[in-house]
Amino acid sequence: MKKVLLRLRSYYENEATSTEKSVLQVILQNPREASIMDIRRLSAAGHCSPSTVLRICRKNGFSGYRELRDSLLQEIGFRQSAVSNLKPPKAATMSRQLLLQTVKALEQTYELFDRTVMERVANLLNKSSMIHLYGLGASYLVMEDLQMKLVRIGRYCSLVHDLHLQMVDASNAKAGEVAIVASYSGQTQEMIALAKRLKERGCIVVAITQYAHNELAAQADYCLHVPVTEKKLRTSASSSHITMLYIVEMLYQLLLEKDYDQDMDRIIETGVLLEKKKIESDMEEDLSAE
Repeated sequence: MKKVLLRLRSYYENEATSTEKSVLQVILQNPREASIMDIRRLSAAGHCSPSTVLRICRKNGFSGYRELRDSLLQEIGFRQSAVSNLKPPKAATMSRQLLLQTVKALEQTYELFDRTVMERVANLLNKSSMIHLYGLGASYLVMEDLQMKLVRIGRYCSLVHDLHLQMVDASNAKAGEVAIVASYSGQTQEMIALAKRLKERGCIVVAITQYAHNELAAQADYCLHVPVTEKKLRTSASSSHITMLYIVEMLYQLLLEKDYDQDMDRIIETGVLLEKKKIESDMEEDLSAE
Protein backbone atom coordinates (compact mmCIF):
# COMPACT_ATOMS: atom_id res chain seq x y z
CA MET A 1 0.00 0.00 0.00
CA LYS A 2 1.36 3.39 -0.96
CA LYS A 3 1.30 5.76 2.03
CA VAL A 4 -0.74 8.47 0.30
CA LEU A 5 -1.46 10.89 3.13
CA LEU A 6 2.06 10.62 4.52
CA ARG A 7 3.56 11.29 1.09
CA LEU A 8 1.26 14.21 0.35
CA ARG A 9 1.81 15.75 3.79
CA SER A 10 5.60 15.62 3.33
CA TYR A 11 5.25 17.07 -0.17
CA TYR A 12 2.94 19.82 1.12
CA GLU A 13 5.36 20.86 3.87
CA ASN A 14 8.56 20.76 1.84
CA GLU A 15 8.05 21.12 -1.93
CA ALA A 16 4.56 22.19 -2.96
CA THR A 17 3.93 25.50 -4.69
CA SER A 18 1.22 27.84 -3.39
CA THR A 19 -1.15 26.62 -6.12
CA GLU A 20 -0.48 22.97 -5.29
CA LYS A 21 -0.94 23.63 -1.58
CA SER A 22 -4.49 24.82 -2.21
CA VAL A 23 -5.65 21.48 -3.62
CA LEU A 24 -3.46 19.48 -1.22
CA GLN A 25 -5.28 21.13 1.68
CA VAL A 26 -8.54 19.78 0.31
CA ILE A 27 -7.13 16.23 0.27
CA LEU A 28 -5.33 16.38 3.62
CA GLN A 29 -8.15 18.06 5.52
CA ASN A 30 -10.97 15.98 4.01
CA PRO A 31 -9.42 12.78 2.62
CA ARG A 32 -12.68 10.82 2.66
CA GLU A 33 -14.57 13.50 0.74
CA ALA A 34 -11.66 14.02 -1.68
CA SER A 35 -11.45 10.30 -2.41
CA ILE A 36 -14.91 10.28 -4.05
CA MET A 37 -14.32 13.36 -6.21
CA ASP A 38 -13.36 13.13 -9.84
CA ILE A 39 -10.39 15.18 -11.00
CA ARG A 40 -12.50 18.12 -12.17
CA ARG A 41 -14.39 18.41 -8.88
CA LEU A 42 -11.17 18.17 -6.90
CA SER A 43 -9.39 20.80 -8.98
CA ALA A 44 -12.40 23.10 -8.66
CA ALA A 45 -12.46 22.63 -4.89
CA GLY A 46 -8.74 23.39 -4.78
CA HIS A 47 -9.01 26.40 -7.11
CA CYS A 48 -6.54 24.95 -9.60
CA SER A 49 -6.50 23.20 -12.96
CA PRO A 50 -6.69 19.41 -13.51
CA SER A 51 -3.13 19.57 -14.83
CA THR A 52 -1.96 20.76 -11.39
CA VAL A 53 -3.59 17.71 -9.80
CA LEU A 54 -1.88 15.42 -12.32
CA ARG A 55 1.45 17.07 -11.64
CA ILE A 56 1.06 16.41 -7.91
CA CYS A 57 0.19 12.78 -8.64
CA ARG A 58 3.28 12.18 -10.78
CA LYS A 59 5.64 14.00 -8.42
CA ASN A 60 4.50 11.68 -5.65
CA GLY A 61 4.95 8.44 -7.55
CA PHE A 62 1.46 7.88 -8.96
CA SER A 63 0.79 7.24 -12.63
CA GLY A 64 -2.26 9.47 -12.56
CA TYR A 65 -5.23 10.65 -10.53
CA ARG A 66 -7.01 7.29 -10.70
CA GLU A 67 -4.13 5.52 -8.95
CA LEU A 68 -3.89 8.24 -6.30
CA ARG A 69 -7.65 8.10 -5.63
CA ASP A 70 -7.69 4.28 -5.47
CA SER A 71 -4.73 4.28 -3.08
CA LEU A 72 -6.40 6.95 -0.96
CA LEU A 73 -9.61 4.93 -0.72
CA GLN A 74 -7.63 1.86 0.31
CA GLU A 75 -5.71 3.78 2.96
CA ILE A 76 -8.83 5.38 4.41
CA GLY A 77 -10.43 1.95 4.78
CA PHE A 78 -7.29 0.62 6.48
CA ARG A 79 -7.09 3.51 8.95
CA GLN A 80 -10.77 4.01 9.68
CA SER A 81 -10.95 1.92 12.84
CA ALA A 82 -7.77 3.39 14.34
CA VAL A 83 -7.95 7.09 13.58
CA SER A 84 -10.57 7.95 16.21
CA ASN A 85 -8.39 6.48 18.95
CA LEU A 86 -5.26 8.52 18.16
CA LYS A 87 -6.54 11.88 19.41
CA PRO A 88 -5.93 12.23 23.16
CA PRO A 89 -8.72 13.55 25.38
CA LYS A 90 -8.59 17.18 26.46
CA ALA A 91 -7.60 16.22 29.99
CA ALA A 92 -4.72 14.02 28.83
CA THR A 93 -1.46 14.54 30.63
CA MET A 94 1.71 15.53 28.82
CA SER A 95 3.11 12.02 29.34
CA ARG A 96 0.10 10.52 27.57
CA GLN A 97 0.40 12.98 24.69
CA LEU A 98 4.10 12.20 24.35
CA LEU A 99 3.35 8.48 24.29
CA LEU A 100 0.80 8.87 21.51
CA GLN A 101 3.13 11.13 19.56
CA THR A 102 5.97 8.62 19.87
CA VAL A 103 3.82 5.64 18.87
CA LYS A 104 2.47 7.52 15.86
CA ALA A 105 5.98 8.54 14.77
CA LEU A 106 7.22 4.94 15.05
CA GLU A 107 4.22 3.63 13.11
CA GLN A 108 4.90 6.14 10.34
CA THR A 109 8.57 5.11 10.29
CA TYR A 110 7.51 1.49 9.93
CA GLU A 111 5.23 2.45 7.02
CA LEU A 112 8.19 4.07 5.29
CA PHE A 113 10.44 1.06 5.88
CA ASP A 114 11.93 -0.19 2.62
CA ARG A 115 13.29 -3.69 3.26
CA THR A 116 15.14 -3.82 -0.07
CA VAL A 117 17.08 -0.61 0.56
CA MET A 118 17.79 -1.57 4.18
CA GLU A 119 19.10 -4.98 3.08
CA ARG A 120 21.40 -3.38 0.53
CA VAL A 121 22.78 -0.99 3.12
CA ALA A 122 23.31 -3.83 5.61
CA ASN A 123 25.20 -5.83 2.96
CA LEU A 124 27.40 -2.83 2.19
CA LEU A 125 28.15 -2.30 5.88
CA ASN A 126 29.00 -5.96 6.27
CA LYS A 127 31.56 -5.77 3.47
CA SER A 128 33.04 -2.34 4.21
CA SER A 129 36.51 -2.31 5.77
CA MET A 130 35.65 0.95 7.57
CA ILE A 131 32.32 2.60 8.37
CA HIS A 132 32.27 6.38 8.80
CA LEU A 133 29.54 7.97 10.94
CA TYR A 134 28.54 11.65 10.95
CA GLY A 135 25.96 13.79 12.71
CA LEU A 136 25.40 16.96 14.74
CA GLY A 137 23.33 17.54 17.87
CA ALA A 138 20.66 14.89 18.42
CA SER A 139 21.72 13.15 15.20
CA TYR A 140 25.24 12.75 16.61
CA LEU A 141 23.77 10.91 19.61
CA VAL A 142 22.03 8.53 17.22
CA MET A 143 25.35 7.85 15.51
CA GLU A 144 26.94 7.23 18.91
CA ASP A 145 24.36 4.53 19.53
CA LEU A 146 25.15 2.95 16.15
CA GLN A 147 28.89 3.14 16.84
CA MET A 148 28.46 1.22 20.11
CA LYS A 149 26.47 -1.48 18.34
CA LEU A 150 28.94 -1.82 15.48
CA VAL A 151 32.00 -1.98 17.73
CA ARG A 152 30.47 -4.75 19.83
CA ILE A 153 30.18 -6.99 16.77
CA GLY A 154 33.68 -6.23 15.52
CA ARG A 155 32.91 -3.69 12.77
CA TYR A 156 35.49 -0.97 12.40
CA CYS A 157 33.95 2.49 12.42
CA SER A 158 34.90 6.11 13.01
CA LEU A 159 32.90 8.83 14.77
CA VAL A 160 34.27 12.12 16.06
CA HIS A 161 32.39 14.91 17.80
CA ASP A 162 34.34 17.91 16.54
CA LEU A 163 32.98 19.17 13.22
CA HIS A 164 36.42 20.01 11.86
CA LEU A 165 37.64 16.51 12.66
CA GLN A 166 34.58 15.10 10.92
CA MET A 167 35.64 16.94 7.76
CA VAL A 168 39.20 15.64 8.18
CA ASP A 169 37.85 12.11 8.58
CA ALA A 170 35.74 12.49 5.42
CA SER A 171 38.75 13.82 3.51
CA ASN A 172 40.74 10.72 4.47
CA ALA A 173 37.99 8.20 3.71
CA LYS A 174 38.84 5.66 1.04
CA ALA A 175 36.90 4.79 -2.10
CA GLY A 176 34.35 2.05 -1.53
CA GLU A 177 34.02 2.64 2.21
CA VAL A 178 30.54 3.28 3.58
CA ALA A 179 29.59 6.54 5.28
CA ILE A 180 26.34 7.18 7.16
CA VAL A 181 25.32 10.82 7.47
CA ALA A 182 22.41 11.61 9.81
CA SER A 183 20.35 14.80 9.61
CA TYR A 184 16.63 14.95 10.30
CA SER A 185 16.04 18.04 8.17
CA GLY A 186 18.52 17.05 5.48
CA GLN A 187 19.33 20.74 5.17
CA THR A 188 22.20 21.00 7.70
CA GLN A 189 24.88 22.62 5.60
CA GLU A 190 27.77 20.95 7.45
CA MET A 191 26.33 17.49 6.78
CA ILE A 192 25.68 18.35 3.13
CA ALA A 193 29.30 19.49 2.75
CA LEU A 194 30.48 16.23 4.34
CA ALA A 195 28.33 14.17 1.97
CA LYS A 196 29.73 16.03 -1.03
CA ARG A 197 33.30 15.47 0.18
CA LEU A 198 32.64 11.77 0.75
CA LYS A 199 31.25 11.44 -2.78
CA GLU A 200 34.41 13.09 -4.12
CA ARG A 201 36.42 10.47 -2.24
CA GLY A 202 34.43 7.66 -3.88
CA CYS A 203 32.59 6.58 -0.74
CA ILE A 204 29.11 5.07 -0.62
CA VAL A 205 26.93 7.62 1.19
CA VAL A 206 23.89 6.55 3.21
CA ALA A 207 21.62 9.28 4.56
CA ILE A 208 19.27 8.97 7.53
CA THR A 209 16.86 11.82 6.97
CA GLN A 210 13.21 12.82 6.70
CA TYR A 211 10.93 11.56 3.97
CA ALA A 212 11.00 14.68 1.81
CA HIS A 213 13.18 16.16 -0.88
CA ASN A 214 16.27 17.72 0.69
CA GLU A 215 19.88 18.42 -0.22
CA LEU A 216 21.36 15.59 1.83
CA ALA A 217 19.05 13.02 0.23
CA ALA A 218 20.06 14.34 -3.19
CA GLN A 219 23.73 13.64 -2.38
CA ALA A 220 23.18 10.15 -0.97
CA ASP A 221 23.41 6.80 -2.73
CA TYR A 222 20.85 5.34 -0.33
CA CYS A 223 18.29 6.98 1.96
CA LEU A 224 16.80 5.54 5.15
CA HIS A 225 13.74 7.66 5.80
CA VAL A 226 12.04 8.91 8.92
CA PRO A 227 8.68 10.70 8.75
CA VAL A 228 8.17 14.45 8.91
CA THR A 229 6.98 14.74 12.51
CA GLU A 230 8.41 18.05 13.71
CA LYS A 231 8.22 21.68 12.68
CA LYS A 232 11.28 23.45 11.30
CA LEU A 233 11.44 25.54 14.50
CA ARG A 234 11.21 23.01 17.31
CA THR A 235 11.75 23.06 21.07
CA SER A 236 13.16 19.53 21.11
CA ALA A 237 13.98 16.66 18.77
CA SER A 238 12.24 13.87 20.68
CA SER A 239 10.21 12.34 17.83
CA SER A 240 12.94 12.52 15.21
CA HIS A 241 15.51 11.18 17.69
CA ILE A 242 13.37 8.16 18.54
CA THR A 243 12.54 7.37 14.90
CA MET A 244 16.20 7.61 13.89
CA LEU A 245 17.14 5.26 16.74
CA TYR A 246 14.48 2.88 15.41
CA ILE A 247 16.10 2.99 11.95
CA VAL A 248 19.50 2.30 13.51
CA GLU A 249 18.12 -0.67 15.46
CA MET A 250 16.52 -2.19 12.35
CA LEU A 251 19.76 -1.76 10.43
CA TYR A 252 21.72 -3.38 13.27
CA GLN A 253 19.36 -6.38 13.41
CA LEU A 254 19.73 -6.93 9.67
CA LEU A 255 23.50 -6.70 10.02
CA LEU A 256 23.44 -9.32 12.79
CA GLU A 257 21.72 -11.75 10.42
CA LYS A 258 24.76 -11.71 8.11
CA ASP A 259 27.00 -13.60 10.56
CA TYR A 260 24.76 -14.29 13.52
CA ASP A 261 26.72 -16.97 15.36
CA GLN A 262 30.06 -15.15 15.20
CA ASP A 263 28.51 -11.80 16.10
CA MET A 264 26.67 -13.28 19.09
CA ASP A 265 29.95 -14.82 20.29
CA ARG A 266 31.51 -11.35 20.13
CA ILE A 267 28.61 -9.79 22.04
CA ILE A 268 28.82 -12.46 24.76
CA GLU A 269 32.61 -12.14 24.97
CA THR A 270 32.55 -8.36 25.33
CA GLY A 271 29.70 -8.66 27.85
CA VAL A 272 31.74 -11.04 29.99
CA LEU A 273 34.79 -8.77 29.83
CA LEU A 274 32.77 -5.70 30.82
CA GLU A 275 31.13 -7.56 33.70
CA LYS A 276 34.54 -8.78 34.89
CA LYS A 277 35.88 -5.23 34.76
CA LYS A 278 32.88 -3.98 36.76
CA ILE A 279 33.45 -6.65 39.45
CA GLU A 280 37.15 -5.70 39.67
CA SER A 281 36.26 -2.02 40.02
CA ASP A 282 33.73 -2.78 42.76
CA MET A 283 36.32 -4.84 44.64
CA GLU A 284 38.87 -2.01 44.42
CA GLU A 285 36.29 0.42 45.80
CA ASP A 286 35.51 -1.95 48.70
CA LEU A 287 39.21 -2.33 49.54
CA SER A 288 39.82 1.40 49.43
CA ALA A 289 36.86 1.96 51.75
CA GLU A 290 38.27 -0.39 54.45
